[in-house]
Amino acid sequence: MGNCDVLSFIEGCGNSNSTKYYTFTDHNVKIGKYYYRLRQTDFDGRVQYSDVIEVEVSQLTPDFILLQNYPNPFNPTTKIIYHTPVQCHHTLKVIDILGRQIKILVD
Repeated sequence: MGNCDVLSFIEGCGNSNSTKYYTFTDHNVKIGKYYYRLRQTDFDGRVQYSDVIEVEVSQLTPDFILLQNYPNPFNPTTKIIYHTPVQCHHTLKVIDILGRQIKILVD
């Protein structure tokens, strides 16, 4: 299974009478297979490991992308292409070099 790097440390909640949930997101992945396991260290120093789980990343979620406009400098025929991975309200504004709003293209 190869490399066994520590990716994160999450402080435990200590003794508890209720279920506690912990989360971690690995933001440094590419397409491929990854293997994860948890290491728990008790207050007395005892260590326990979870079973190893395999995660296969077959597709990455695209980032927000704003492509170079054409033609540049901006004029009435300029095309601006952007991509967003979320469906929500978007606003796209043209701002001049002095920070003044010239036009709202998408709202």
